Amino acid sequence: MKKNEIVKINQRSLPSKGPNALEKFGKLQGKLAALKSSLNKNEVIPRIYNQLVLFVLDGSRSMEGLSLNKISKAQDIHENVQKVLDRLRNSKNKTSFDICFVAFSDEFKNVFGIKELKEVSEQQSFNSLKLLDKTGGTQLLPALCEVEKMVDEYMDMKDNLLPRNTLILLMTDGMMDDYKDSLMKIEELKLNENLSISVMYLDQLIEEGSKWYSWDEEKDELDYSKETPVEEVREKRKKRAEKLKHFASSDDLFMSAVDPEAIRNHMINSITATSQLI
Repeated sequence: MKKNEIVKINQRSLPSKGPNALEKFGKLQGKLAALKSSLNKNEVIPRIYNQLVLFVLDGSRSMEGLSLNKISKAQDIHENVQKVLDRLRNSKNKTSFDICFVAFSDEFKNVFGIKELKEVSEQQSFNSLKLLDKTGGTQLLPALCEVEKMVDEYMDMKDNLLPRNTLILLMTDGMMDDYKDSLMKIEELKLNENLSISVMYLDQLIEEGSKWYSWDEEKDELDYSKETPVEEVREKRKKRAEKLKHFASSDDLFMSAVDPEAIRNHMINSITATSQLI
């Protein structure tokens, strides 16, 4: 070949230079993003806050009634509470949660005091009917006095200097026998600026053509001689929900629902809104 001679070369005969620098950089960025995402999913942040979630569950006889899932309302709540706790266990802020559980009827039971989330067994029962020795009416005030005691105990803990907050999750399917006294205690609890109260009224599906009867307190059985019209039943439950709304810290923290999934979502939304840790 002569010097300075112009020669046509077949492009296929040139050695391959591989991907250019920009392509390599783009692929590297993609791998780093995927790695970061994978690490974030498994990341656990040390305790940055003290958030007590205090469940207060109705264990009265009416909780034996069936939910939309064709199991007792008490068992439905148990399963929902378990799912909420599983959600917290999967949170990167799981170390910041503490749990307390109080069931109530004519009497109350503080199930295990205050525990860190990691100490709560996944096999723990939250079926209030099984936890109480006796079920019957709906006496909330004694349970609220116990709740107040647990909140004071939590706020006074000195194991760390991090901020403390309490969320009470009250779930019931009926009106309290001691409504006025319970409401007074609720108003006292609301004075604590580091405490919020979320209320879930477990309403009941009332179908057309269904029959409803009064309860004979003396005989402790249904009085089949006194049938209650469906519309009257609906109106009573609507009024009951309006009265229970006064127990919540705000309208956003109250829900009246039949669907168990809606109740579960309200629990999660309440925890998120008050703690912003999930």
